[in-house]
Amino acid sequence: MKTVTMKVTGLVQGVGFRWTTQMIAQDLGITGTVKNNPDGSVSIVAQGEELPLEHFIKKLKLLLQ
Repeated sequence: MKTVTMKVTGLVQGVGFRWTTQMIAQDLGITGTVKNNPDGSVSIVAQGEELPLEHFIKKLKLLLQ
């Protein structure tokens, strides 16, 4: 099991980003937290197996394009 920590910046608050991140994580069997930061960014801590985590990161990158 691995853990990744990410800080996502840009337009990520008030647009459903945390909810979408949670849905992607649940679909891939990933656990963790996602929270808004005072500076307008979002912090993500995700834990799971390596391959699902790689897919999770790829899906988030696509979402942010």
